[in-house]
Amino acid sequence: MENRPLATELDQRFGTRIPYNQEVLINKQTFGMIKDISDTGCFIEIKKIFGLGQDINLKFFLAAPIQASVETKARIVNIRPGAGVGVKFSFETEKTAQTIKQFVEGLLNKKK
Repeated sequence: MENRPLATELDQRFGTRIPYNQEVLINKQTFGMIKDISDTGCFIEIKKIFGLGQDINLKFFLAAPIQASVETKARIVNIRPGAGVGVKFSFETEKTAQTIKQFVEGLLNKKK
């Protein structure tokens, strides 16, 4: 069986994807692994089935130099059966959006 993604028109991240390996708690009950992150979303490696367009709650840690725990809502915009899901962050506060943006910018600057 081919592992082709199911996606919506919302599955267009405008930020640069940065490889990032970090455990994430989904809906306070399921663990996954963030494999890449941008300032607008991330890809989560997980076996559990979620629905396209489903809203979820995420909790994860951003490493140095930010070193912050982040909680935010997100929407499933891409599904790769057997591999994971792509999510678009739905920030409830500007502070959370800025924290993730600063973290991603820090990772980008490290690569230069």
